[in-house]
Amino acid sequence: MHVCKSERPEPENGFTLIELSIVIVIIGLIVAGVVGGQSLVEQAKLRNIVSDFNKFSIATSAFKIEYGENAGDLSKAEQYFGTTDCPNFVGVGYTCRCNGNGNKRVGPESITGEVHERMRFWQHLALASVLEGNFDGGCDYRYTGTEAIGRTIPAGSFPATAYTIMDRNNTNGTDIHLGKRHVEASSFVTIYNAGFINAPTAQSLDSKIDDGIANTGKVRGLDSPNTGSPTGTGNCVDGSDQYILSSIEKDCYIQYEMLN
Repeated sequence: MHVCKSERPEPENGFTLIELSIVIVIIGLIVAGVVGGQSLVEQAKLRNIVSDFNKFSIATSAFKIEYGENAGDLSKAEQYFGTTDCPNFVGVGYTCRCNGNGNKRVGPESITGEVHERMRFWQHLALASVLEGNFDGGCDYRYTGTEAIGRTIPAGSFPATAYTIMDRNNTNGTDIHLGKRHVEASSFVTIYNAGFINAPTAQSLDSKIDDGIANTGKVRGLDSPNTGSPTGTGNCVDGSDQYILSSIEKDCYIQYEMLN
């Protein structure tokens, strides 16, 4: 006798609702982990900046206590450090000397001037063993661009950023600027004051060190220059010098008050 077997449909391959739910949960956890990881990385970079500013402040104070003058402005630097480790640099139309002029200002700096104290600042600190690094004191950072980072000026924790010294409006004050490379169109001078973080991040950094207000205190958030800015200008600080917390544009660079 022939018995016919009942034909049953083969089970279809695919995900059940439970399996799909598990996959969606896993994807959500991965996305949350990536976003959270990025936030942790950024916070770590901000903490590194705080640490750097503290380190520079301590090194600057220790140098002045030891030598009686500010790094970069030290009028007898050659006598202390020697011309082998701190040689003079002769460029086209100017001389970059190891010695500062002792006028209690770190700067000003010009292509035709003879004293380029802003670049020597980092070298003097390193030669005095109050700051880690091997800075050559060369005055050619304006021409070599990003190659100067880590060689002539300290690197920042954010990509392509660096710390540079700026004279505060021809007063006795000296500030440190932290930003990306910007080349002035009129003079082709390289300055590291192009934006690298947005306004909310800048305020977060400001709050970690200072008062969280853009235009007051030791830490100030500033807009990138018009020319050479990677994302434009005007998206960091508003007309009342307050951080534009709704902005996501990375137009902020940081100024830190170092010397008065």
